[in-house]
Amino acid sequence: MVEERASRPGEPDARFVLANERTSLAWSRTSLALMVAGGAIGQVVDRVGVVPSVVIAGLLVLMGIGVALSGLRRWRQVNEALLAGESPPPTHGVAYLAYGLAFVGGVIAVALATGPIR
Repeated sequence: MVEERASRPGEPDARFVLANERTSLAWSRTSLALMVAGGAIGQVVDRVGVVPSVVIAGLLVLMGIGVALSGLRRWRQVNEALLAGESPPPTHGVAYLAYGLAFVGGVIAVALATGPIR
């Protein structure tokens, strides 16, 4: 049986602090993946339909930057709440990411529908 270690007064449970850190690292990985995808599209794809690949690449890189900043902001919010002994505030970051990815996917779909890859 695992023995529970009591947190010191005013100190958050280490499990929650580490979970917050892992979540922040997941946001960082997502951000990096978006930026790498944007860089790859910018370098490999010459042109997709009427939308230059640089537009799609730029959107992905900007989304990656936004996700990185959003992840940092969320980590700070949760960390401050844990230190204060409160529940973390609600977040909209996942919804914004989903809307952004849907938008970029729509741009890519329109680009593919309007012409062949050259």
